[in-house]
Order: sequence, then C-alpha cells, then structure tokens
Amino acid sequence: MKKLLFLLICQCLLLSTSAQQLARGGSLGARVGPAESGNGVLIQEVIPNSTAEALHLQAGDILIQIGQTTLSDVPSLINQTTQWKAGQRLSVNVRRDGQLLTLSGNVKGKPIERSTHAEVRYGAVAYDQGYLRSILHLPKAALKDNIKPPVIFFLQGFSCSSIDYYYSDSEPIKQLVDGWTKNGFAVYRVEKPGIGDCEGLPDCIDIGFHYEVDAFAKALEELASLPDINKDQIFLFGHSLGGITAPLIAARTPVKGIINYGSVATTWHEYLIKVLREQEIISGIDYQTVENNVRARIPLLYDYFILKKSPQELEKNPEYARLMETGLPLRDGNLMVGRHYSFMQEINETNIVDAFQKANCHVLALHGEHDLHAVDEEWARTTADMVNAFHPGKGSWKILPDTEHAFASVPSMEEYVSMRQNGTFNGAYMRQYFNPAIISETSNWMKMVLNSKS
Repeated sequence: MKKLLFLLICQCLLLSTSAQQLARGGSLGARVGPAESGNGVLIQEVIPNSTAEALHLQAGDILIQIGQTTLSDVPSLINQTTQWKAGQRLSVNVRRDGQLLTLSGNVKGKPIERSTHAEVRYGAVAYDQGYLRSILHLPKAALKDNIKPPVIFFLQGFSCSSIDYYYSDSEPIKQLVDGWTKNGFAVYRVEKPGIGDCEGLPDCIDIGFHYEVDAFAKALEELASLPDINKDQIFLFGHSLGGITAPLIAARTPVKGIINYGSVATTWHEYLIKVLREQEIISGIDYQTVENNVRARIPLLYDYFILKKSPQELEKNPEYARLMETGLPLRDGNLMVGRHYSFMQEINETNIVDAFQKANCHVLALHGEHDLHAVDEEWARTTADMVNAFHPGKGSWKILPDTEHAFASVPSMEEYVSMRQNGTFNGAYMRQYFNPAIISETSNWMKMVLNSKS
C-alpha cells in the first residue's frame, strides 16, 4: 500500500500607495499545452488584454524561446512566468505555419482579487532588504459608514505557495475571506518571503522558520498601523502551522484573539512521531508493521531534531539514507518535505506554551473531525487548557464535524483516506465542498469576544 503522510503543510479594486513599491507579477494570459512534436509550448487560446495578446501571439503558435531561454515543455514556461513583472519587456520566438518569428511586447500584470462585499487593497510590507506583498479586504459596509472594522490576519501553513487568489473566487481560503468580510470583518493576508509579488527577499524554500515568523511579525506591526482598521480589534487566524506562528507574533504585538485550526500543542518532534503512527493506522496498515516503521524512524528523527544533523550528515548512516528516500523526513537535496532542512528543526525549537502565556489573549482552538494532518483532537483541547491555566476563561476549543484539514466536508475519515488514494479528493472537490461552518463558528466566537467585558 502506498505510504500516507500528510503534514501541517497545507466590486471595487484599489491599489494602495504602498503597493506601488511592488511591481505586480506578470502572467502569459493564454491557455497552453504541450507541443505535438519537439520542444516548445502550444498556444491554444489567447486571453484578451494579456501578455500573450501584447506579444501578438496566436492560437496554434508554438512558443519555443523566451529571451535566451529555450522552452522544453509547459513547466519550463511556468518557471519563466513566475519571474515576470508588469511592464517588463519581453522578446519571444515562435513557430507559426512553419516559419520562425520573433515577437516582442510588455508583460501585463496579473489581475487582482475581486470581492462582492469588500474593497480589495494590495500593499507592501518592508522586511529585511525587500518587500512582502499584502492583501487587505475592507468591508464595503464599514467604509460606507466610516467605521473602522475588526480585522482578521490569516496566517497560512507550511508550504511555499501563494495566498493571492486572483484567478478564482472559489478557492477555499478565498471563500473563507469572502465569508468573513460579509460578516463585517476586514481580512489581511501577507505572502511568505519570496512568494508572489515579493521583491528582494530569499526564496521561501531556503529560509528558516524563525525568518518566516519575523516576516509575519513585521506584517502584524504594519497591520496595526493601517488607518482603516480597528487596531484594538485584531484577530489572528492560524491555519495549520500558522497556529504556531500566531502566538509567537502575538507575544510581540498584542492582539484581541487567536483562532487556530488544525494545529498542534506539542514539539514538532513529538508531532511527527504521532502523525507517522496515526496516519498508517488510519490507512489500514497492520499494527505490527506500523510499530516497526515508527521504531525505525525514531533514531533518525532524534538525530534530525535533537542533534540537528544536516541531510548530508544523516545520509552517512545507510539506514537513514534509505528512510529519507522512502518516507519521512523525505529529502530532496537540502530540502526536507519541501522546505530547507533547518525549517522543521527551528519549529521544534519553538516553545508554544511560552508563546501562549505571553500572548495573553482570547484563544479558540478548532479541530476538524476528519483532519488527517492534525490527527489528534486532544491538541485543540490541550491548547484551550493551557490558555486557561495562564489566563482563566480565555481558552476554548471545538470540533468541526465532518471537516478535513483544508476546510472541506468529507463523509468519514475512512472515505476521506480512500478519496486521497484514488485521486477524487482534489482541488475541484475542495472548492465544491468547502464547509461554511468554519465561517459561522469563527465569526460568532469573535463577535462574542468583542462583546465580552472580560
């Protein structure tokens, strides 16, 4: 059976003045596919007002070169477009009706997000030697009535992926944002270093956890200074790993409350051992095999987390080398599970208990009933208990029925695992079956906190 391992990885349009410090990223603006013969990319359709249109590309063209870079396939094209900025001059070579043509034009910026209920502002946060892209949704009703609304800072999880959903209103997180703004909350998001429109910062996959936390801490300071939100009514929503980031930055800049969803209440070392065991049991592997697999990895995880050995040091042990190629920690050069190997080591250094004590705010810990990434509901209960131990009455927790890690409704844990194995649990499913209960539960809790005199 294929091994399972899912971590806590996960209108009015306005560009703010600070957004002008960041050029908008570019996109081709064409439907593409593989060329039938040889290298290159087939242009299937050109979207109006796009870079492809500015280049005078046509359906049927074979795009074979951008600047000095030869395109071998669609992924090589995508790799090029991620580096484009609006206004950049491009020269491309295409094959059209048997002729080789050189075309040129300027890159068009990607669209920006739209919202029925909010004014969308793209901004920039100065950090280190560069800038992070920020996106703020301000409820139109609050702007109309000249009210400074409470605001939710959405903190994303483990992966180095963009939170700029300009291309779709149905992405689960975009549905969550739209639901919150409909309920009167402003929503703030910030890209991780090196992602999206960010400039002058290292690639996300090369940074450590402490650097990432410092970036979000800087963004929280920026949020608290914005004129159109209520700086005394800031909530942090930590999704997955963001549930660890939230108390760390709240310990530096006070907030009204924290909501974490699908997070943990232990060290990362303990979390991985737990998730290795539980996910194999859930997937139907026999108990003896599960025990053997966990025991085989415990020494490796000790050397990785406690002794802080690099992948190069670990692979000197032949058994470790085998395990790193076939399971956790899954290695790719200096990466472990898609991030620099030091990233998870630095998460393990984090004292979550200390962070919640220093944060001293209201906390709601949510657990999806069928969350395969955060496999233990006790983590939510423990989070509430520790908060109440430090700050009586400020901690609470709740299970969200029939819900998995990315906010989708699923029939049962067994069916969810089967869906992941056969491919029916995919992006389309998550968009269609987003569970709106996450919106109502969080909105009601935040309103309760705001109305509380404690």
